[in-house]
Amino acid sequence: MKLQFDFAAQAGKHFGRILSLDDQVVAMTDPIDVWIPRAGLTLVDGRISEWIGRRNGRILGQSNAARRPIPENGLLRFSSAALAGTTQLDLTGAAIGQRSALTIAAHARIHPESLGVDNQYLWGSSATGGILRLAYRYTNGSRYLRLQVRDATTNLDVPLPADWSGVVGAVAVLTPGTPGPTLSLHLTTGESRSVALQAPIEVPTFSAGGGNAGAAGSLAGYGGNFGIWSRAVSDAERARLLRWAI
Repeated sequence: MKLQFDFAAQAGKHFGRILSLDDQVVAMTDPIDVWIPRAGLTLVDGRISEWIGRRNGRILGQSNAARRPIPENGLLRFSSAALAGTTQLDLTGAAIGQRSALTIAAHARIHPESLGVDNQYLWGSSATGGILRLAYRYTNGSRYLRLQVRDATTNLDVPLPADWSGVVGAVAVLTPGTPGPTLSLHLTTGESRSVALQAPIEVPTFSAGGGNAGAAGSLAGYGGNFGIWSRAVSDAERARLLRWAI
């Protein structure tokens, strides 16, 4: 079957290679790294010991065999056979550190049977003086994602629909400002929230599938595309990341 497209290049021009959405995201400037679950996985006994980034080779790793996630259907399963959150991957190498600008994009899928379980961390840092973590919350019958900073003194809560299926993409953006940066959280559901901070944030550790490096994870479900950039992305880039994280 032939496909016909109704567009034409100007004389002397050509369209070149059309980049996939994955390639467009990987090509974005100033990445700490970009992790795609269909590549870069190091397996030991069927479990993921390392997830290697596409741009800088940064490793999300796990030395504890019992806490290693499992590749499944193009995603990373962070839960046990009993659908409880038990595994996570920790960022190795240089710390993200103090930041006035940062972007983190992630895909998550929580088991339907676990939607009533509160406080499931998608990613985060929980070190003293360095809290930055994103969790699924379920309290008093309400579902929402909570982005928490500043030793749990600042919470950014973004609601989820009452009939939410458990699948979400989230993009957190820290934008420089005076006297401090603005932190915003954008979801693929269309909801977003922002809060003004008084100072830069500290990120001494970082984990995917949990919120506390060196501990057991808490996400009762799956993780997918994941990326961290050392700058605040533009509005157009944020829209691209939301398409990528769905």
